[in-house]
Amino acid sequence: SSSSSSSDATTTSSSKKKKRSPSPAHVINIGVFADLSRGLLTVESLEKEELSLVSKLHFRLHPPTSGIFNEYLILFLIRQNALRVNPSLEVGSIQEDALHHIFEVAKYHTELSTFDVTLTSQCRPSCVAAASILNALEYLRQRLGDAKIPPGVGDAFESNAINMVPGNPDETADEINKARQCLRQLCPPESLDAWPGGWNDLGNKDMEEPPKDQIMEEGAGAEAPKSPTGVNSDITCCTSRNY
Repeated sequence: SSSSSSSDATTTSSSKKKKRSPSPAHVINIGVFADLSRGLLTVESLEKEELSLVSKLHFRLHPPTSGIFNEYLILFLIRQNALRVNPSLEVGSIQEDALHHIFEVAKYHTELSTFDVTLTSQCRPSCVAAASILNALEYLRQRLGDAKIPPGVGDAFESNAINMVPGNPDETADEINKARQCLRQLCPPESLDAWPGGWNDLGNKDMEEPPKDQIMEEGAGAEAPKSPTGVNSDITCCTSRNY
């Protein structure tokens, strides 16, 4: 009897668990929105307006953001990638830890850019990303020194970025400079010094030399290193004229 009661309890407990399990998510039908309008809208009118909206956007419903461009453009700070764009460049090698720091500060810049109407409406995401990386380079080079970020890296990156972004090079250069000025106002150096991911964590402490196997390898025969995000650096940055 005790065994039967315990089995009944187990069955009851399992049935309760089954009842508590969440039901699978359902796709909301467009008719629900028509019903919510209380007769003001029909399914047909909603579908017509939706088609008009996406047509005006040229079906660009998920365009690349400045954060996405940041992940691609950061790869061209690596010497071997920079030379693939312009073999005549004279540029040194950035150490891996410095590259990671540049990426993190640039990422912070691109996140802040979403709060500025000029950066979101008058500057392409690719230019905002390039400006974020250049400002991060400028900020960290003053604090980490030439040993971590060699001279000329910023100029070489800016030259490559201007050539990689579609459009008139002079207009692209002006757009990047405009974005850099806006970002400096949004994020001055003193605010970065107080930021948890800024100078206090990255460069205000004695940074030991990384092991040789952590320094970016050079040369055409070297295996393509990976970016701070884990993306292989052997990649082509493809942008459209609008981004």
